[in-house]
Amino acid sequence: ARREAEAASRAKDEFLTTISHELRTPLTPVIGWIHMIRNGLLPQKETAHGLEVIEKNSHSLKRLINDLLDMSAILSGKMRIEHNPIGLQTAIREAVEMMRPYASTHEVQIEMILDSQDPTVTGDRARLVQTFANLLDNAVKFSTAGGVIKISCQHDGDTATVNVEDQGLGISSDFLPLVFERFRQEDGSKTRAHGGLGLGLALVKSFVEAHHGTIEADSAGHGRGSRFTVTLPCTDAAESSASITSTETIAEPAAARLMVIEDDADTLEMLRATLEMQGFRVTACDSAKESLLIAQNTSVDLIVSDIGMPEMDGLEMMRRLRELENYQSVPAIALTGYASAKDEKAALTAGFNAHVSKPVDPAELISMVKGLLEKNQSAR
Repeated sequence: ARREAEAASRAKDEFLTTISHELRTPLTPVIGWIHMIRNGLLPQKETAHGLEVIEKNSHSLKRLINDLLDMSAILSGKMRIEHNPIGLQTAIREAVEMMRPYASTHEVQIEMILDSQDPTVTGDRARLVQTFANLLDNAVKFSTAGGVIKISCQHDGDTATVNVEDQGLGISSDFLPLVFERFRQEDGSKTRAHGGLGLGLALVKSFVEAHHGTIEADSAGHGRGSRFTVTLPCTDAAESSASITSTETIAEPAAARLMVIEDDADTLEMLRATLEMQGFRVTACDSAKESLLIAQNTSVDLIVSDIGMPEMDGLEMMRRLRELENYQSVPAIALTGYASAKDEKAALTAGFNAHVSKPVDPAELISMVKGLLEKNQSAR
């Protein structure tokens, strides 16, 4: 029992050390490049490169935080999976486009090999995209410059199979049975060449199994690449076609009026600028109380609001807004640093239609705004 307790303690210490390292690593260039840009220490031509580095490392931090939150939800049994018809190849293409910039920086090429028919599965589009993105991320990480990653999709009756193959480092026979275990890494030493928390493949396995599928890993050994095979059950394509047809018309953003509530001035300014560049008319509020005052005399088409604010939080604000006749059916997005399943449930119960955790990708937010506007327009 003492040995097991000591082993558990060591594992916890190693994990906390790894988290600290993985957080500090991308933060270092972010802080460094911001310092150089702000203090005019860079030639003009280097500024664009500095911004690219900041963007890349910010996305790394976001992915790390999301992985930790996803694993927390899985371990607590609170992972939410939507059940919608999805074109599997559509999810694959989205994942590939998401990972191409990362692959390009490593001089690695991604090739897609897809059937003429797009198999339909029932599930959660975001989780499936994340599944394939994690597999591609893993393949890029362990590939060398000039390498090629192939992602293919075949459809055989009631089953679809997706393969992700790389020509990289490969997996030893000893580690192969452990590759999907949480926090497991073949090389966990301080001298390891590849970062990460050892969560990506564990999350993939959980997502695939939540879709009633299976995943297998195969490798001929070190230096001989690896192959991951995802098998998913298919559903009726006719059902999917009807669903996709109903979502093709996007609401015209120029006509939409948005109210954005956020107490952090920098975030509020960023959200206002991002949404106005898309043609939306934005009313920006720096407190929940200000939004309630404006709502007395102004109607809007959609609300984007923070939750944690002084004096009155976003949950209480939304409950009060829903009492106003002209705000009872206005779609609302909770954009917040409170990112647990419990926080999401609280937001939806208070009257929000969607919950998005910070930091948010502006493209993701814009897509959600347009989708909710379109859905509300169709309902009318």
